[in-house]
Amino acid sequence: MASKKQRQQIENINNELNALHEKADNELGVISSANSELLNSVHKLQTQFENVFRGNPIELEPVQDLSVGNGLVWSNNYLTNKGYDTSKIRLESLLTSSEIIAIEREINRPLVKSLKWDRWDYILTFCAGALGSTADFLWGDPSKGLSTYLSDQNTLVGGWFGKIHSLHHSGSPMDYQGFKMGGSNHRLRSIGHDLFGFLQGIWQIKNGTFTGGYFQEGQWHKIASEYNQYGTPYEKFTMVEAIWRYSVHVFCDFFSTKSLPIPGFGYLARIPIRKVRVLADEAYSKGYNMRHIFVQSLSIIVVELVIRIYAYLRYRELDLPKESFLLKQSEMRLMAHCLVTSFNVGKVVVTKNPLLLNLPQVLFTCYQFWPFIIDRYRRNNRIQIMVRNLEEIGSEAEARFLESISNFQSTKEFGNFLFQKPITL
Repeated sequence: MASKKQRQQIENINNELNALHEKADNELGVISSANSELLNSVHKLQTQFENVFRGNPIELEPVQDLSVGNGLVWSNNYLTNKGYDTSKIRLESLLTSSEIIAIEREINRPLVKSLKWDRWDYILTFCAGALGSTADFLWGDPSKGLSTYLSDQNTLVGGWFGKIHSLHHSGSPMDYQGFKMGGSNHRLRSIGHDLFGFLQGIWQIKNGTFTGGYFQEGQWHKIASEYNQYGTPYEKFTMVEAIWRYSVHVFCDFFSTKSLPIPGFGYLARIPIRKVRVLADEAYSKGYNMRHIFVQSLSIIVVELVIRIYAYLRYRELDLPKESFLLKQSEMRLMAHCLVTSFNVGKVVVTKNPLLLNLPQVLFTCYQFWPFIIDRYRRNNRIQIMVRNLEEIGSEAEARFLESISNFQSTKEFGNFLFQKPITL
């Protein structure tokens, strides 16, 4: 059902359409009357010319003011007087079926024209999807490949990352490793390392207090400490200093061997369901972290580069509306990302290894899919299409009317006739 706002828009459109019909009706009446008067005048002139040749004087009658007629009513009366039954006259009877179909397609076309796909579009889209799937296959496993290389500080790039990690401030309450909080997975248990818990991390640094806890036999045991595991008190800072220290801390920890937990995993580690906590802990232990997420994102980058470069080189020389170009690019990107996502999900199902799930690829495909559906709905919105058609009809009708008037007025005799000037022979 249409909303109240849409019903009001339709009512306004109907009012404007009725006004245009009335205006066009009157203008048709003027033209019809003018044509009738012109024919009468031409007939009289012909008679007068014949009188000249016979030696009789010419007598021109003054031009009468044109009355505003009823246009279609005048035409209906004229046809009725000629013996036509106007009640049986339909526009469809004057057009062929192919012409009617063409008109329907024209008035129902989307607001943004969709460019037709050709074989090169299909080939490049498939190639982009294949390259993205290859990137996912090579770099999508956190236990090997590029992620392992970046985590190893004995490698060239891994060594650089280790140096960056050593630059953050020491003695932060976020790094508390007391009872149940220590070990290589301490960042998963310290909620401040979870980017969704940044407010708690800033609060801990500002107040010099670590807050956390652990589950034992299904019960949550809270920890709050102003001292580290060695009994050294934490330093307190202003809010600005705390924000700066937190930003530096998480940035440097991103380059550590374990990197940062995926946003939200810190909260999964606090859920009172042991299987969920164990799953989050095992995933983080096996390298499923923020840096690995960035490595998995390479499949997205590959697809985006291939499609965008192809679309630019293919269509840059063509005179296309910007909206149509963006729509075509969006269609190709969505198709390629769906291919990569399907490959990744199939790989997870076959191997039964959830750590192979390319989370950024899945999320990015969803990000592409929903706006595409919404844009498609907007492009086919019936009210907007009707408004577009009315505007085009009004503009075209006005242009045609002005063109016809200018053509008539450019004719010397008819122009003088319209403006009630005497006709010069």
